[in-house]
Amino acid sequence: MLGLILLTADPIAIWTLVVAIATLAVGIAAAWATFHYGRKAPTQDDLARVEQNTAHLEEVRSGIASVDARMKRQEQADDLVSRARAASISVKGEADANQPLSICLTGTEPTIHFTRVDFRSEAGNVFGMSECIATGSVFEYVASLSPETLREWRNAGTGVTLVSTRQILRVWMRFDDQSRQVYRDMAVNITSGTRVAAPRSGFTYFRIHGDV
Repeated sequence: MLGLILLTADPIAIWTLVVAIATLAVGIAAAWATFHYGRKAPTQDDLARVEQNTAHLEEVRSGIASVDARMKRQEQADDLVSRARAASISVKGEADANQPLSICLTGTEPTIHFTRVDFRSEAGNVFGMSECIATGSVFEYVASLSPETLREWRNAGTGVTLVSTRQILRVWMRFDDQSRQVYRDMAVNITSGTRVAAPRSGFTYFRIHGDV
């Protein structure tokens, strides 16, 4: 039964329990030593034994402090991930097939600042990245994607229709009260088409859009 509990419990919680038990054991040993040797005038050997029995207390205290610090860092990281997942993001952009594609990212929270985007596939392959630049409009940032990278990224995507594929845009962001960056993956559709416009008979364009 104890083995099952240890297998299913949180490793940090298990370590904390082990450290607590070790602290209790050392404390009992120290108390016993103090009581035993306190009944008579301690000799140098007695004091040495007491010191030996209590020498690990500081080490145990340091271990507990280390576990507490790790748990606090993990809680902060989990909180950032939760905030990133709750962020509302809209992505759109359109450009001729032979022109760089400007990607407009719009958020809804003034405390969130988009820092960069990674162009990824659902399989985890990376096709490049772009820094996000604030436009001056509220909550709006712009990233750029070259025509060559756009084609490569689009062609590796999952087919949605004959003219549309789905890919992953990893959006990195920073919150006002945090220096650490965190990301959120969002699915976007990349669509190609042909338009007629004078004086040309037609030209190909790419459009990207997505919302989370």
